[in-house]
Amino acid sequence: MYAVGVDIGGTKIDCVLMDSAGHVIRDVIVPTAPQDGAAAVFDRIAGSVGALAEHAPGEIVSIGIGCTGLVNQQAGMIENSVHLNWQNVPLREGVRERLRLDVPIAIENDLKAAALGEKRFGAGKNSAAFVYLAIGTGLGSAAVINDRVVSGSRGLAMEIGHLMIDPNGRRCACGRRGCLETFLSGTGLAHAAGILRHDHPESTLSAGEDKPTTAAILAAARAGDAFGRMLIDEMRGGLARAISICAAVFNPDLIVLGGGFGLAAWDLLTDGVLALASEYALPELFTELRLSKPECTRQAIGAGAVGLQAIGH
Repeated sequence: MYAVGVDIGGTKIDCVLMDSAGHVIRDVIVPTAPQDGAAAVFDRIAGSVGALAEHAPGEIVSIGIGCTGLVNQQAGMIENSVHLNWQNVPLREGVRERLRLDVPIAIENDLKAAALGEKRFGAGKNSAAFVYLAIGTGLGSAAVINDRVVSGSRGLAMEIGHLMIDPNGRRCACGRRGCLETFLSGTGLAHAAGILRHDHPESTLSAGEDKPTTAAILAAARAGDAFGRMLIDEMRGGLARAISICAAVFNPDLIVLGGGFGLAAWDLLTDGVLALASEYALPELFTELRLSKPECTRQAIGAGAVGLQAIGH
């Protein structure tokens, strides 16, 4: 039994042919090029899936698609994806009508798909309840309880990145102020550095005309730069708030912390963060809570798991 998993990102579409144990048999990676329009993206997905199907050693039973943005699984729609510039795009039907392969297609938000991959094949295998936080350009979040991804009534559960925690805070890309993502994302970190660096002329991050990159901020913090440490401390505070919210709502035994920036800054962000989070919620929620890096190697594998789960496997 085989499945296809498709992960649609802002820059690339990662497609894998996998078995039910999550082992990748073959893969195809193509550019997303969302500027060409949704129909062209559907063509690329269908072409990639078709190429994988030609080399499948057995029956393909499902296709799972993970996509960045607000995903309505039941309707098969992408309600809004900033990175793709999509609104109310019929992803499932758009792909289905281009395929020769007649199998069930399930769609999911990319991070929720990644979380299911962690449950079936990664760090969450033995967890009763866990939360996946991905810190990258923005903040992604998902929760898995009793083997099921928490979706909500329209599939929009766990959109905590735009939960306002400081009404007087910095402006967020969504138009409001003080969203969690302004504290806990690579974009938020770089924005804070650009605003505040002129108040810290002694810092290496204040040199030059351009605002510091996230890599420069991490390097400065690790070198003992006071401003760099301050920025990371603020970010760790945002992570502690996020963990405390998730702990109070879901009582997880595991927090999977990933994303490009989350992994790059793992040592700095996780140092003492559970103790700090316990100051914002009942301490009993943290007695068995642990942190882990992701272990499922590709989000496309999680997308494949979405398809398998949809057909009861």
